[in-house]
Amino acid sequence: MNTSLSPSLSPSPLPATGCHRHAVTGVSAASCASGAGTRGPACMAARLSALAAALLLGGCASYFGAEVTAYHQEDQPLSGLSFRFAPAPQQAESLEFQTYAGYVRRELLAHGMKEAGGPRRDVDVALDYMVDGGRPVSYSQPNYAYVFQGYRQVRHDRTDANGQVVSYWESVPIYGYDLVGYSTYQRTVYRKQFKLALTRTQPVPGRPARLYEGTVVADSEDGALNNAVPYLIQALFQDFPGPNGVTRQVRVETDRKAEAKAADTKPVDAGTSDGKPVDGRQPEPAGSGAAAGK
Repeated sequence: MNTSLSPSLSPSPLPATGCHRHAVTGVSAASCASGAGTRGPACMAARLSALAAALLLGGCASYFGAEVTAYHQEDQPLSGLSFRFAPAPQQAESLEFQTYAGYVRRELLAHGMKEAGGPRRDVDVALDYMVDGGRPVSYSQPNYAYVFQGYRQVRHDRTDANGQVVSYWESVPIYGYDLVGYSTYQRTVYRKQFKLALTRTQPVPGRPARLYEGTVVADSEDGALNNAVPYLIQALFQDFPGPNGVTRQVRVETDRKAEAKAADTKPVDAGTSDGKPVDGRQPEPAGSGAAAGK
């Protein structure tokens, strides 16, 4: 399993949520509608508050946070180029690779590239992907309780048998919610990485053959790489090819996962593979690195 990622990268560790719940106090819209509540401005405010809360909850969305870094030749447009997937030897018969290639294929086509119908193509497409073994992360959470907070003095007045007002004081205990300590928890966070490289089959003299290379990483408590890959690819292709040499934070709505899974996953012809992984290293033995997947 490849664990060469830099520990300095700190993408969003968990999917964020866009949901906000608002409490409505005072007169309820239900009581206004039934006639049991107060009528007038108070009821109008209650109805508007209920409507606003319904609209907010109906628009809730969850997000997947990732960190994207891309390098490309800015004067070499990718749109219009033909491509073909070039799996590494350990990926050639992998159904996992075929699935991920289907997601990438759909994005490349959406960005103006064309899939080659035969061996002649402008660009080879290479993929690399991995998940690490996880690392423990500790965090604390405040604890609150209904506790004794002291006494307050309450004055009482009474009239005695002679008609005189007599005053006396009573100590009354006070209770309320207060911070009573912290609880410490530990969870395991896994880092996922997905790489994409586009390389010219016939380099332009004096120019690098590599046209594009992009890396996207994300952390989560889910150790399954396959659950994250659709989101990682969507993040990688946001504003594709993106700014050159810049690392940026990207958010993807998680409700797009079902749409991504519907991508075309037709078999990839491994006959054009050059046997080189995305990062230029020598092929790893079967059962390791990206081919192992986990």
